[in-house]
Amino acid sequence: MTCRVFVAEDEPDLRELYQDLLHGPEFEIVALAPDGESALTAYDGLARPPDVVLLDHRMPGRNGLEVAREIRARDPAARILLASADRAVREEARAAGVSDFLPKVFALADLLRILRRHCAAAHASA
Repeated sequence: MTCRVFVAEDEPDLRELYQDLLHGPEFEIVALAPDGESALTAYDGLARPPDVVLLDHRMPGRNGLEVAREIRARDPAARILLASADRAVREEARAAGVSDFLPKVFALADLLRILRRHCAAAHASA
């Protein structure tokens, strides 16, 4: 079953990397947002929730923690992965309802492993 991933990332190079990495039979990006405000708008526009949400921490407008709190308020079962170079926000991320924290710079294999784990859990509970 294809894993539906929602991505919010302000860096164009990383958005492009995610698009290249998360396509094909295993993954599908259901929405790609360049900032926190458009991430919330795009999330609200989805016909059904994604299997996992991948958020950047530092984005223009609302940051990833704020977006995570908003998504969690809309969907308490959302699986949210926050990527950040600031390891000090790990505990704040947990308090915001983030399911996993991925410190930047990360190995792509680590990202894929975490996404697969959350997708398997999403499909098992569906």
